[in-house]
Amino acid sequence: MSSVKIGITGSIGMGKTKTASFFLEKGIPVWDADKSVNQLYKRGESGYEAIKKISRSFVNNHQVDKPKLLKEISANSDLLKQIESKIHPLVRKSRFDFIENNKMAPILVFDIPLLFESSDYKWLDKIIVVTVNVKEQEARVLKRGKMTREQFLELNSKQMPIEEKIKLADYVIQTDFGLLQAKRQVSKIINRVLQKNE
Repeated sequence: MSSVKIGITGSIGMGKTKTASFFLEKGIPVWDADKSVNQLYKRGESGYEAIKKISRSFVNNHQVDKPKLLKEISANSDLLKQIESKIHPLVRKSRFDFIENNKMAPILVFDIPLLFESSDYKWLDKIIVVTVNVKEQEARVLKRGKMTREQFLELNSKQMPIEEKIKLADYVIQTDFGLLQAKRQVSKIINRVLQKNE
């Protein structure tokens, strides 16, 4: 019997990655899209070499220079398409390798921030959307200290509204009520999926 593939998504600061970690605690393999890209962007990796071919100025001695890359992308929309055409196939290969390496697991989880925005989600069996109220979302993001309120609002406006994501979900996990409650919701989903897959 093949693994049940569960995607986890949600908007920035809603607790998606923390929720994915609860599956990992239960012994369920988790593939993280952001970590996959970060690995590909290290010097010597295929993603690094692909970006380097576009422009040597986008890489340094250790990895792809993401801040510089993002700055250039904001000024040149064609550059984003060029990068995606090189990186997306590499990310898909990473995902396929993960599936192959964990094919005996009853459940596989995929942490993908822009799952619906990419329109590449039909291969998943179930989708979890992680959500939180807007005030808490903003507080969490600003607490990280990596972006201003203006940057957060701009980023959030470019993503699919959380209400639309919820409509496409099989399960919704609220993280407003603390980690313990979110962890309980994860346990319920695991039990439900395993019972249906017997």
